Amino acid sequence: MRYKELFITIILFLVILSTHAFAQTIKVMPLGDSITRGFGSTNTNGYRGDLLGLLTTEGITIDFVGSLSDGVGFADTDHEGHGGVTADFILANVGTYLQTEFNNLGPEDTGIVLLHIGTNDISGGEAPESIKDDIISIIDAINAFNPNIYIIVSSLVPRNDGDGGVKEGNNSTLNNLIELQFINKREQGIKILYAGMHELFKCNPNWATDYLTDDVHPNDTGYNLMAKIWFNRIMNAITNTDITVTDNFDRSFLGDMWDADLQYLIQNADLVNTATTGPNGWDYLAVFKGHINSNTVSLRWSSNADVAGIEQAGLAMFLDSGSKDASGYLAYIAPSNNFINLWTITNGASDQSLGSIASQTAIPQADDVFRVDMSKNANNLTFNC
Repeated sequence: MRYKELFITIILFLVILSTHAFAQTIKVMPLGDSITRGFGSTNTNGYRGDLLGLLTTEGITIDFVGSLSDGVGFADTDHEGHGGVTADFILANVGTYLQTEFNNLGPEDTGIVLLHIGTNDISGGEAPESIKDDIISIIDAINAFNPNIYIIVSSLVPRNDGDGGVKEGNNSTLNNLIELQFINKREQGIKILYAGMHELFKCNPNWATDYLTDDVHPNDTGYNLMAKIWFNRIMNAITNTDITVTDNFDRSFLGDMWDADLQYLIQNADLVNTATTGPNGWDYLAVFKGHINSNTVSLRWSSNADVAGIEQAGLAMFLDSGSKDASGYLAYIAPSNNFINLWTITNGASDQSLGSIASQTAIPQADDVFRVDMSKNANNLTFNC
């Protein structure tokens, strides 16, 4: 998303939260291995302590559930993070976990499973395809138990084994399979979201030293980043936004999931460019780091957006990195003439115009949605707006 002038406001997939969503207690099961338990963190708090704090700050009441308990300094330490286990162990036992913790979940209640599993499988040399099959079966088992439970499946955090990248290569292969299966399951109608842990860790070139305490376990900083990623997905789940990647900005801070120029702030559930000085033109970029270059992107202009604001906000696409200094393409629509415009982006700033075409729809107004579907082959890039 790009803005040009001061106090230009746009919204991606705006959702108004019901008071019921905040009033109820949401059951959340952290499910996985020692990373879910929090091994390598201070007091074995893992991501759970930071995640509880983030949700509490936003007025969300949750109940971590599980048969295990680890952590110090936060109120709810329950989880299902079983050290040393593989995906087939979780598959064999997930029915018991669900029966114990979610048996009385009513149709109006919210239950969420945070699934991060497969690290020990990779360590043991199991093939990524085989691990993927177990993860699919876990997802299917949760959905069969109660289709109203939201499943937030995560890519595995990167690993630094010192083996020339062999295990990390298998880790990356598995993560690609997990994301593909997430898309398949979503298209089947399963309540599922994707958390790009691996992608966001790798956005930092120093991830191995900054985020890990050993070959595979995060340190406190890494677990804090995991908490922020889970937090975003939980907020998506409780607003029933099941888009591949979406952000409704219903929180008080932008967070580590975005790489954005400092002018961007969240104000009243709008993402706002607050710049009063700076470069002329489209020179401020905000990039969602967890998942760049989706096939479809869209934005909804704020309810108080005016003509100038709509004309000076657009979508950045086909980026070469998850950075505010990325290069790619910019599309925006100008209400002054109702033309759609395409530009190149170079190092985070608009560069060259590639042309414009008259829109076949009505002149955009406040609360309207601007959507671009993208595709590419060896010879062409296609933008359908």
